[in-house]
Amino acid sequence: MEISAKSTFNIPESVAWRNVNDEIVILKLKSGEYYTLNEVGQQIWHAISEQKDVESITKHIVNLFDVTYEKALEDVMKFLDNMLKESMVSLNEI
Repeated sequence: MEISAKSTFNIPESVAWRNVNDEIVILKLKSGEYYTLNEVGQQIWHAISEQKDVESITKHIVNLFDVTYEKALEDVMKFLDNMLKESMVSLNEI
């Protein structure tokens, strides 16, 4: 399934996350791998957890950071693609 502007995502039960010292730490429970996110990644992750779609996430990033819509969309799509490949999010079917 391809990511579109209206796509939303779920965080699977096999992934745990917490805010720790103003950072988001994500843990893949099965492998024990963990990740921390930069400021933009944190904003995207919170939006994913709130079931926001790609378009809403992108607009949110544009409003928070000095970036064009096109660049924000590129970054959001890259982030989401990486999260899908790492099985840290799953794509909801529309």
